Amino acid sequence: MKAEGFAIEREFGLREVKKGTMLFSEGGFCTGVPYLKKGKLKVYLISEGGREVTLYHVLEGQMCILAMITAYSGCEYPAYTVAEEDSLVALVPASVAVRWLEEKSWWRSLFMKNLAENTLSLLNILNYMLSESVERRLIKYLLNHGA
Repeated sequence: MKAEGFAIEREFGLREVKKGTMLFSEGGFCTGVPYLKKGKLKVYLISEGGREVTLYHVLEGQMCILAMITAYSGCEYPAYTVAEEDSLVALVPASVAVRWLEEKSWWRSLFMKNLAENTLSLLNILNYMLSESVERRLIKYLLNHGA
């Protein structure tokens, strides 16, 4: 995938994204699919009660699968994506990303690998939230974060 990553960077360039920069917001449309060269992105939801729930992170060498899915489907983006660290991102235009999904096996493989990893992560989060009481999760959080 390294050679393909260089090809993405060469064709679309790298954009510096500062920590805290919002890349996508709920209800917007996906104009491009981020491919992360360096840094870390967080994809999350905000509940009606204002609670933030992290869906997954986009790590170096990965694409944002939710951006790819919404680019492919034409649906509104259902979450928020923010840079958790200063990052370098190549933004593959949505039309190109969709065409590549159909034509380029390496892009399709990257998408499927990222989709599988993030689906398993979401299932683990869901299982944790359903099996642990709020009190127990709060205790674990406080113990792990030194509060």
